[in-house]
Amino acid sequence: DLLVAHGYAGPRATAALGAPIGAEHHAADLPLYLRRLAEPTPLHTLIRLFALHGAVAEADARRAFSPLPLEEVASLGLVERADGGVRPLVALAVTEGLVLARDRPDPVTFAVQPDHVLGVGPPALLLARLTVRRAARRVLDLGCGGGVQALLAARHAETVVGGDLSPRALAFARFNALLNGVRNVEWREGDLYAPVAGERFDLVVSNPPYVVSPESWLLFRDGGEAGDGICARIVAGLDSHLAEGGFATVLANWGMRDGEHWSDGPRRWVEGTGCDAWILRSEVQDPLTYAAVWTRGPDEAGYRDALERWLSHYGALGIRSLAMGLLVLRRRAGG
Repeated sequence: DLLVAHGYAGPRATAALGAPIGAEHHAADLPLYLRRLAEPTPLHTLIRLFALHGAVAEADARRAFSPLPLEEVASLGLVERADGGVRPLVALAVTEGLVLARDRPDPVTFAVQPDHVLGVGPPALLLARLTVRRAARRVLDLGCGGGVQALLAARHAETVVGGDLSPRALAFARFNALLNGVRNVEWREGDLYAPVAGERFDLVVSNPPYVVSPESWLLFRDGGEAGDGICARIVAGLDSHLAEGGFATVLANWGMRDGEHWSDGPRRWVEGTGCDAWILRSEVQDPLTYAAVWTRGPDEAGYRDALERWLSHYGALGIRSLAMGLLVLRRRAGG
């Protein structure tokens, strides 16, 4: 109610900042944004905290959070008092009519923890906008992260199950459901389909850790399997969990070897699932470019070593290029 009253959850905030609330605002743009928000109104203070990830004066924070005491906001884990001011512990993005809390990188090093919870980037929005939206009895969000896909599905489903391996991600998802007044989602902890064994759904959506990676330390990025194994496992599992006539939408990356058509890998995943499939490819990258996207950072030596590890991994698997895309599937007996 407080965010709505001050305009953070609507067009007033976008107009005040001059950019969408929740997009990643790079340090180079901060002087521009801070100048626009120089007057310490409650809306400007909330934007500085939760969109620009900056500290504010304690008096300004108290005015912005009124009638909630600052101490109560801190007890929720949203902010902390430090160095005579108040600084944020999470970011609050506004997207698709939802306000979504997420982790923020370290403000100095931009480093993230292994269980870092992402916001809503372009891949998540692509998944949301290519999901078949129709009335459904039961929906599964597989690898739900902070919960955006589950919360969107809750608008047209009787019940939704959001599952994730990360307790921290589920904590954010539960908070985001409460924040947006969504009550028909159940959150379960576990690996992929394990928390829903024996259950079927009218719709399955999945934004998994799809990056083709030799690493296993970042939960949101690394599937922990060789090559594109986690995407193959998710698609194969639809045979046991998708109801007749049900749809699934799965984000995926996959490797391509010499002589392969770009669709060969996903076609193999789909075989035996009883599903029609629409395979969409958005981009293809060479291994070096792909590795650089996911490993670049301020530590030059670490960046160089990571590139070597990732390229060795692709070489061992015979991967010559990597594709990014999405699958839309429909279960249809006899088709």
